[in-house]
Amino acid sequence: MLSVTEAVTALAAAGTVVAAGVTATLYFAGAGGQGLLNGADLPPDQGRYMYEISDTVFSCRDQVSKSIPYKVRNMNVDSHSSRYDDRQNSHVVFIDLEVVERPGSFYSKYSYSAKVMCNVSAASNEVTSFKLRRSGADD
Repeated sequence: MLSVTEAVTALAAAGTVVAAGVTATLYFAGAGGQGLLNGADLPPDQGRYMYEISDTVFSCRDQVSKSIPYKVRNMNVDSHSSRYDDRQNSHVVFIDLEVVERPGSFYSKYSYSAKVMCNVSAASNEVTSFKLRRSGADD
């Protein structure tokens, strides 16, 4: 069994190791040695900011709710097909939907599948094009 002194020493050593790891991570997180602990901001990339594709999904979701007057039951992002388009500096997001035309109904005859293709600017996170296609029985 550990004595009180040994337990305190072990806890202090573990705390020191964790604190050193966190400090090193924060210090080296900045570019060129200007880490977060130095109080310096990260240098801007010539005024440009690139939104991640995960941010653009929210813009597409908002556009879906504006474009479809019915309730959307399921909304699944096709992460395999969604991608960044380098030529247009935009993200192309594909979403599969299940739309319910009659509120309060869970019958499949009152719902349909749809596919969305949404282009979102990586610079402004605004939707630049939006296409909604109702899926047929043959899809």
